[in-house]
Amino acid sequence: MTLESLNRDALTRICDGDQRAIRFFETLTDLVSQMSGGQQLVPTPSGSTVSLTGIPSWVSEIAILFDGVTLSGTANLLVQLGTDAGVEVTGYNSTSAFIDGAGVGAADSDAGFVVWVGAGSLPVRGAMVLRRYSPDEDAWIATHSVRKSTTQAANGAGGAKVLSGSLSSITIGQTGAATFTGGRVSVSYRR
Repeated sequence: MTLESLNRDALTRICDGDQRAIRFFETLTDLVSQMSGGQQLVPTPSGSTVSLTGIPSWVSEIAILFDGVTLSGTANLLVQLGTDAGVEVTGYNSTSAFIDGAGVGAADSDAGFVVWVGAGSLPVRGAMVLRRYSPDEDAWIATHSVRKSTTQAANGAGGAKVLSGSLSSITIGQTGAATFTGGRVSVSYRR
């Protein structure tokens, strides 16, 4: 065995070890990023809908935060889930119960997860949490709790939806002809 062949063998073992180490750290980085999740912010929503895309298929929990969201007219917020085939606009089982100075009531929807707002000029603050029923299913459960600022109105409830495929997007809109006029929305997700 020559010195040249010994050097070549040692260099090959070092390079092979480096490649395994690189693959290990790439895999570890992917796993950590999946565990920590991600976040998408909409500083000031405008128009009639806000669409958030690129949600990874491994997501099992999503939190949607509404901070001072206002609408141009009387409507309710509506959260719809989408797959690669598009936004699903039917098949939801959703209710939002409310209590305010005028009494109690509820808003129902099969077009999306509904959040009662009523007169949209007052800011809405609160959260909706979506949870995947199990990793093997595309069934989602929603709960929410929000408060209309400057009034004593509060609401909460939830719903369920089985998607036709993996979740990949969320569309936040409203039930009437109103548009977003202020506030901000944050959507975060995790495994």
